[in-house]
Amino acid sequence: MSDVVSPPSRPRIGFLRPARLTNGYTAAARFAAHYSGRVDAMGTVFEPVAYSSHPEIIAAQARGEIDFGVIAIENTLDGIIVESVKELERLFETPRQRRTFVVWEELLPIQHFLMSQSGGLIGIDVIRSHPSALRQCSKTLQRIKDHLEIRVEQTESTGAATLEAVANPSVAAIASREALDVYSGSLRAVDLAELERDHQLGLEQTRSLSDYSNGFTRFWILGEEKLIQRMDSVTVKDTEKSLNKTCFLLSLPNETGTLYDALGVISAHGVFLSIIYPFPRVERDFEYMFFVEVEGHLQDAAIKGIHDKLNEKFPQRPDWPPSCVWLGSFPNTELLKELPEHQTLFRRRYYPGDMNWPETA
Repeated sequence: MSDVVSPPSRPRIGFLRPARLTNGYTAAARFAAHYSGRVDAMGTVFEPVAYSSHPEIIAAQARGEIDFGVIAIENTLDGIIVESVKELERLFETPRQRRTFVVWEELLPIQHFLMSQSGGLIGIDVIRSHPSALRQCSKTLQRIKDHLEIRVEQTESTGAATLEAVANPSVAAIASREALDVYSGSLRAVDLAELERDHQLGLEQTRSLSDYSNGFTRFWILGEEKLIQRMDSVTVKDTEKSLNKTCFLLSLPNETGTLYDALGVISAHGVFLSIIYPFPRVERDFEYMFFVEVEGHLQDAAIKGIHDKLNEKFPQRPDWPPSCVWLGSFPNTELLKELPEHQTLFRRRYYPGDMNWPETA
């Protein structure tokens, strides 16, 4: 494993605003601690820069306005964050001198809280949050809408919803534990069990606001290629497992059998394919690119072989990106979560000893 790279003076790191109230900020703070070796790196070692959307963060990092960009890429309740994938794809629509790479990944538990000034829903006209958070809590929200006639509306982030709830007693927000902690003097969490007793909503469960109580969100950290690191492989049940993941964008000819052939290349190299996700190409009706993640690092012979073979098999077409674009290689946080003994060693090596890991508390 590579040693942690010494940080430059006050690197800039972008995240979804507002500061301290979003999981994007939390992911940025974790990466800053990893990169600098200091838990308090945000605002001291790093210069935080807040943005209103993931596409803005990606574009800013690609232009060099920030050194690192933190974007949500997937969660276990709502799937791929399409706005992030599509904006990454747009970076390859036209030639550019500067490239952005996925250099790290942070995995955060999904912990949503319904909060209001009173700690209840009496007098509440609307519940607001980020679209992804609303989808993740759809079952409870549907019951509330059906029985209490409260509107549900989207905001640019969970943090923005928090600020609205702080300013307006008729607004409730769905946001993170961090947001609740920051505004503990102004907002209180709604007790779902009490809500069920008072209003007989017919909630399936009152332990968690989310539809599924053990969800996680993956955040990518975008940066320069030189910052990409490689984790050592480990042996699990007599099988060598890579603690790395690599992501590609596949831009294949719109012809019969091309996706089948591309998957055959991956299979022939004996590599585990963890994700393949289609999304439409911009201004090309019913043509698709594919977001692909495989287990391993581009420095591994098999992964490099997949990259080279796909670009050889499907030569680049005029005005199109290469058939197989390498987005980055980074630690396989899902696998680390499944292997607690390796996760402990990973955290000890790459993060300060006094880091707080609430999901393991």
